[in-house]
Amino acid sequence: MLGLGSSLIGSTKPFQPNDISSLIANFSASYGIEKGGSGNAFVTKWKDITGSGFYLQSPAANSRPTVPTVSASNGAIEGNPQITFDNTSVADVLNLFDSGNDPASITLDTNQGGWSIFIVYTSDNWDDGKIVIGNGANANDHILHASGANTIQLKAGGTAKDFTLAGGLTDNRYNCVGFTADQNGLTRMYIDNVLASDTETNTADFTISQVGAGNDTGNMKGSIKEIIIYDKELTTQERNSVYSYLLYYKGTTQ
Repeated sequence: MLGLGSSLIGSTKPFQPNDISSLIANFSASYGIEKGGSGNAFVTKWKDITGSGFYLQSPAANSRPTVPTVSASNGAIEGNPQITFDNTSVADVLNLFDSGNDPASITLDTNQGGWSIFIVYTSDNWDDGKIVIGNGANANDHILHASGANTIQLKAGGTAKDFTLAGGLTDNRYNCVGFTADQNGLTRMYIDNVLASDTETNTADFTISQVGAGNDTGNMKGSIKEIIIYDKELTTQERNSVYSYLLYYKGTTQ
């Protein structure tokens, strides 16, 4: 029998988002993507990798985002693809479905322990006021970037709050945009794990059923690498662990 000491194997596994409880969904551009169309470059289905059965799919063939070939020139790092939404002709969008192939939504209830969302993405124009995630049923819920005014807007239950950035965001550069809300509705924003100066108190539920748009409008032009959603407010240690994990997807030069 070959004896292997613990010093050779190691005793600590790398952090994964499901190491933290209350993980609702994790959409990663590196996993769970089914492709088709010309050159097999279009996203036909983007599966949640938590095993929930959720998946994202476009309502029509001409509104499917693409998975560009990984290269330094397109902002993707090796082994780390991105899903690109192109709003030049027909706007790209993905709708949420459940394991029974029915339209679905994820509703985050502030009163049940809060919630946390992290998105690694970039925009071709951070000033364009477009939506990265939203609610396909109505215009009550979304995350929208408008850094020309140095803000990222969170809208939950019909109430919008513009969170002020410390500075503008650079077009086509990836950032990790995070929001956390506690059980009393106190909501905070983090850009690359740096806390924004202002907060908002809103106890309304936050509902997600669409990626790349909200209520079928405000379609973004840019790329997404990762979306992580928890049904609780993360602790500082948990949030730091998630951000350290996402640094690989964000990259160091994009």
